[in-house]
Amino acid sequence: ARSLYRCLFSLLHSPTPAPSLVWTAAYTNGLTPECLANDYVDRLALFAQNRRGVIPSAPLATFAMDDYTMFASGYGFGGNNLFFFLISRFEDSYALSDSFRPAQALTLALYDSHRLPDFPYTRASSSFSAVVQLYARSSQLDTTDLEVRHQRFRDTPPWCHFGCDACESVHDIFARCPAFLAICRAHGMQLCDETSSLLEGKPADRVREVLERAAQRLFSDDAGLW
Repeated sequence: ARSLYRCLFSLLHSPTPAPSLVWTAAYTNGLTPECLANDYVDRLALFAQNRRGVIPSAPLATFAMDDYTMFASGYGFGGNNLFFFLISRFEDSYALSDSFRPAQALTLALYDSHRLPDFPYTRASSSFSAVVQLYARSSQLDTTDLEVRHQRFRDTPPWCHFGCDACESVHDIFARCPAFLAICRAHGMQLCDETSSLLEGKPADRVREVLERAAQRLFSDDAGLW
């Protein structure tokens, strides 16, 4: 990728007339060359996983590469991610070696043949619960790293960054930390008001009562609802 950026940079700063950068709206029915080229690239990206033929590739800007760039037959030049590329090549060569016998070295009967269960958020009873679980699984919260670092190096306190007297965890951030209680209450009140207005005069009293009670408990730490 660095060589491509260098090539574009050199074109933009060359003494010859630089190419003009024109913004083109995507997903239109325009017949201009810009629109047709944009639509063609979008289709290639959309169906790249299902394409059976060879996907055309742009020529490499070899003149813009580093002075010393790794090259492997069958793969071409590798300008970045060299560590993962070398690990992958090592694994491939080891798997193709005659001394590699995974079926004899591993007892396959010890492994569970059942498929993994669905993620809990696919059966979540509320959108808030699904969002919390998805965000927690995306590893964007450093709560796990903080706990591991505290246990291994003892150079970082495990307490919540927002000042509450608790160890920082996903459950503490989303359900118990006082720093977010005002936000949860405000959204809870707004949700209850919108739910009441949507249910006005439509369902039976019993159904309406159940839905309004669920809306009141949505932003609370309720194991029965989560």
